[in-house]
Amino acid sequence: MVQNKLSLRNARLQAQRFKATGQSTPDEVSDLNHTAGPVTTPSQTLASLYDLPPSFVFARRTISAASDSIHGSLTLSDIAARLQEECGLSSLDVEVVWRDVRLEEGARIRSLGSYDAVVRVRGMGQEEAPLSIEITPLHE
Repeated sequence: MVQNKLSLRNARLQAQRFKATGQSTPDEVSDLNHTAGPVTTPSQTLASLYDLPPSFVFARRTISAASDSIHGSLTLSDIAARLQEECGLSSLDVEVVWRDVRLEEGARIRSLGSYDAVVRVRGMGQEEAPLSIEITPLHE
């Protein structure tokens, strides 16, 4: 019983020490390793970046048959999700930014058309790949 109390006390003290220094406890690191999924190496990320398709096509419903305005919008998060699904590029490894001068940083697209984006590798200097975004009418 005394041994259990000491072990519990030592575990609490160690957790407080990790928290005070801003470090993750070994248990937290273990939890992260189990939930984060497979870890990609920088060379795998670069290979995936250079294997990107030249464009992504998103079919969206328009407000009316004669209108170019779409219901809702297309965001950089939508493009990042497609990169994850189709190319295995996590938003932890890459970021997507608009290259198109018509769009501000982080802007949402609200109409049909072609837009230019860039996929950049996080933390690797100037490594990037162009990506064309095509928004077409959804034909039902």
